[in-house]
Amino acid sequence: MAWEWVLKRFWRVKEQVQDGRFCADMNHEVWKVSLGWGRRGWIRGFLGLVTLGLDFWIMFGIVVWGGICGLSLGFHFSLSF
Repeated sequence: MAWEWVLKRFWRVKEQVQDGRFCADMNHEVWKVSLGWGRRGWIRGFLGLVTLGLDFWIMFGIVVWGGICGLSLGFHFSLSF
């Protein structure tokens, strides 16, 4: 039953908190997820870094080209009026 699993999980977490192991376990899990380590972790980690890099360059491009286009259009319209 689902509630039995929840109770067992809660009891295990409670014991880990009392022993002081819970924080270390949680930190380990957080690092595993954030770094992408796991069964095929190096692939997930690499793809995560690539995605992060692409996101950065896309946002950087939008800001730079938006600024250049905005300045040139502003300069153009200020001269024409």
